[in-house]
Amino acid sequence: MAESEKNYCGVERTLIVFKPDAVQRGIVGEILQRFERVGPKNSWCEK
Repeated sequence: MAESEKNYCGVERTLIVFKPDAVQRGIVGEILQRFERVGPKNSWCEK
């Protein structure tokens, strides 16, 4: 592994997948609000 790859800490993204029943029940907005309320969490980066 190259030295530049060892010290690289990339951007992380969250993928939220909604099941069809959540869409049918109309609770997608509520679920998104829960994620937004918690906010981003710190993640570790291996150096």
